[in-house]
Amino acid sequence: MAKSDRLNVKQEKFCQEHVKCGNASQAYRTVYSTEKMKDKTVWEKASRLLGTHKVRARVDEIQHHAQIRAAMTVEKLIAMHLQDRKLARKNKQAAAAIAANNSIAKLLGYMVEKSEQKVDVEHKFVVAEEAKSNVMKLISETKKEKAEPTQQIHIIEDRVH
Repeated sequence: MAKSDRLNVKQEKFCQEHVKCGNASQAYRTVYSTEKMKDKTVWEKASRLLGTHKVRARVDEIQHHAQIRAAMTVEKLIAMHLQDRKLARKNKQAAAAIAANNSIAKLLGYMVEKSEQKVDVEHKFVVAEEAKSNVMKLISETKKEKAEPTQQIHIIEDRVH
């Protein structure tokens, strides 16, 4: 590839963004500094950039790869895992067969990865109690000031902020 056929970093990013959003003007705004440009100018520059041979070729290439990836469906993945399982059983490789079964189950949604999440419940309770106590104190203070209920809310908001 000749040096003139290579894309610079911004051109490559423009191509990626264009494929992602499908809109040349939006892709141009994402990559280039367009704050001071009119919409018409952005559209013209985006169209001109997209019209260059090397940019158009790269967009086509990215779209082609996306189509190939999209063609890899769950059914194809399952078929591949079934072949792997069959081969593993034929070769008496129980672990590989089980791994293939697990992969199929995950693809079908029968198995879900679980992760343990620890929460400090005592800390959250203490924080909630403190918040409740503070709100109750603010309410009692506003009642002492003999404010109307709507005024009480505004007084509390002012004190909280």
